[in-house]
Amino acid sequence: MMSQVWRASDPGFRELAATAMEDRVSTLRKLGCQHSVETLEAMLADAFKASIRRPVIDSELSREELDLGIKTARDLSAETFLSLHRPEGEITPMKSLKIAADVFIHQLSINFNEQQIEVSARVDQGIITDIRGDFQDFTPFKEKMVGSPLSKNGSSFLVRVPGQAGLQPQFPPGIPERPKRCRRWCWQVG
Repeated sequence: MMSQVWRASDPGFRELAATAMEDRVSTLRKLGCQHSVETLEAMLADAFKASIRRPVIDSELSREELDLGIKTARDLSAETFLSLHRPEGEITPMKSLKIAADVFIHQLSINFNEQQIEVSARVDQGIITDIRGDFQDFTPFKEKMVGSPLSKNGSSFLVRVPGQAGLQPQFPPGIPERPKRCRRWCWQVG
């Protein structure tokens, strides 16, 4: 499974990402496709013909189309392209991963009950829908966080949680009070 090769920041991040992928990414098998590879190949060829609005016969491709096909094949099989997912040097764990449109997994650092804690959160359309962490008071923390909006503010995130619930406001250096657009229930998380 793809989630096993990710350089995740913690197991909770990996679990949330794997679950989100299961929920949001479809496969032919998941959709109940019972076709053979050959049948699917023919269906794709027919769809391609429909998209370019003419039949596709190798001998009828223009020189430009043939050259473009050869170039694309070279590009997709080149070592530089195939190595894009494996950068040189140390690979740092992911802090954020986009799963689908408006579905993200974020690694967050939050000041909770006077402790700096690390959590992983699944965010669907700007709302925290699930959270993972490994610390003593996790259940009440999770109850307060799930359903709360999470928004980007520069290089950090803002989470709005109704009631204090032990969360302490934490703002970047140079900001003496809460941002103007965040009048109540607003906490800075990294």
